[in-house]
Amino acid sequence: MGTGFALVEKWIAKNGGTLTRDEMNGMVFVYGDAAYRIEQKAGGDLDVVQTAEKVVVFRNDKHMQDEYTCRICGEQYKNMIDTIRCCMNHDE
Repeated sequence: MGTGFALVEKWIAKNGGTLTRDEMNGMVFVYGDAAYRIEQKAGGDLDVVQTAEKVVVFRNDKHMQDEYTCRICGEQYKNMIDTIRCCMNHDE
């Protein structure tokens, strides 16, 4: 399993208490140049599937200048140190 799959699974684990399975179903994530989607199986379990191998993402300048947002999970912090720690934890 690659890093993209692992990051989406970590995101699911982190947000599973605040979002329902129905809310997570169909969400799309981009890591590098690959896209991943959460799909709900017939039994209700969530599965992560790679939907595309080559993706181009156009980012809004505002998002690129937001230095207190983790570039991997999107969590916002009050200082740069906490932001960097979050990004480092996701790269494990």
